[in-house]
Amino acid sequence: MQRFTCCLLLALFLFSTGALSLDRKCSRIVSLAPSITEVLYEVGLGKNIVGVTKFDRYPESVKNKPKVGGLHDPNIEAIAKLKPSTIMLFAETRGIEKLKKLSNVNFYIVNHKNLNNIIKSIPSVSEYCGATEKGPAVFSKTIDRILALENKTKNLPKTKVLIAVGRSGKLKAFNNLFISGNDGFYTSILERLGAENAYKQNTASVASMSMEGLLKLQPDVIIELITSENNSLEFKESIFDSWKDYTFLNAVNRGRVHIIANDYSFIPGPRVIKLMEDLLYILHPELNEK
Repeated sequence: MQRFTCCLLLALFLFSTGALSLDRKCSRIVSLAPSITEVLYEVGLGKNIVGVTKFDRYPESVKNKPKVGGLHDPNIEAIAKLKPSTIMLFAETRGIEKLKKLSNVNFYIVNHKNLNNIIKSIPSVSEYCGATEKGPAVFSKTIDRILALENKTKNLPKTKVLIAVGRSGKLKAFNNLFISGNDGFYTSILERLGAENAYKQNTASVASMSMEGLLKLQPDVIIELITSENNSLEFKESIFDSWKDYTFLNAVNRGRVHIIANDYSFIPGPRVIKLMEDLLYILHPELNEK
């Protein structure tokens, strides 16, 4: 909580010292991550975006923006043709050194690895671009919603949660589960909601969870995240069916396997607050009784 408060003070300082008009370096922005794009739209800079990734889906108007590849395969030629004034990206973007060879382009690194950094990016992006008209209100509203959620859970016992972010192969095989590890942004979200990530290792690049591994983790709650395009009753029933024989897991035995089906669950951007609100009553059903 103390770290979170320090982040808020830093963000407020950025706003208090911010520019009053849009900086020319943000007149033509290429965004190389959907979460960065969402921050730009939230603070009123959507009209300044000239290029986005092939994975951008929100808001609706972003679908009409030119596509320039993705985090791991940015199309440098396509980006150069758009003549951006600034490219906003993550430090881990592949090909970043080649991108930096583009002339007359500014680069702004965004960090969305945890909740604190996601929220801090609202004022920091606003400050960088001089877009201080809308940013403060977005930031303040987001903070209020997070603090309200924290207040509801601060005296509740911790819940141990397993978050599955995808599968490969047959649903019945548990070695095809992709589990979000301690390095994912979900861990910081769970902590704010009075819960903890059951999987303490870093997220694996390949699905490798075993039955013995699941038994060792013994989560209180299992949550599978799926995209909206997979949000069919048949698909969700098949997921629930894949768990039903594993009653040796507390979460299964107690009927605490849940599915959240929406796209924002996978995007570490401003809509992370919606995911937190979705998770609240799943993690703490006792709140439904109050």
